[in-house]
Amino acid sequence: MLISRSAENDSQTDVLAGVSWRNSRMLGTAQAGPITYDWVTPSFNSNFGDKVTHFAGTITVDSTGISSTPIDLTSSMIQSWQISVFDSTNTLLFSLSSAANFLKISTHSISGTFEEVPPEITTTSIFLPALSGFGGAVDEYITSFTILNSTQSNRPTVGWLGQNSSVVSNTEVNVFSSTTGTQFLTSPNIEIEVAQTPEPSTLVISSILFGVVWSYKRLKRTTRK
Repeated sequence: MLISRSAENDSQTDVLAGVSWRNSRMLGTAQAGPITYDWVTPSFNSNFGDKVTHFAGTITVDSTGISSTPIDLTSSMIQSWQISVFDSTNTLLFSLSSAANFLKISTHSISGTFEEVPPEITTTSIFLPALSGFGGAVDEYITSFTILNSTQSNRPTVGWLGQNSSVVSNTEVNVFSSTTGTQFLTSPNIEIEVAQTPEPSTLVISSILFGVVWSYKRLKRTTRK
């Protein structure tokens, strides 16, 4: 399923309102308003060296029904996104966004002996699940999360892919541009994080500073009396 900010999809993907990510980090309950996640740069081995070192940007999701227990991520949950890809010298290779580009995620479906599995989401993470078990009725599983330049062109592209069958079992993060082809690869298939909510370190620091300033002002008022 493709997600863009076309007029056809605006009602589903372009509404931004509600709470900040700091309010979304309460676990175990569904949240009100959107949650914003940061992209996660893969840390496992790359067979293309260090051509791509990190991702930057965010994806914002409607948090209705999302809790600490993983549920399937669907296209209707996704409101907006933007991703930038940098090389080892911190030079921008390309940027893609929901304003002009497309996001394709796997949905739950079975076709013959092939089963497609959607990405999963919690209040703190978006990830591809580890795929296990094959044979019998289903002998191949696949899960994917792919950001595309357009429906006609696959460059530039950032894609997360998991596969498990009797022939292949791996997890990949692929980055393609007009000049660079980079593939991060691990095997066998594992759970891999696509995006996560930012660590609340800035919130903690702000709270500490606020407490120090508040205590100082109170001390000054007390001293003057």
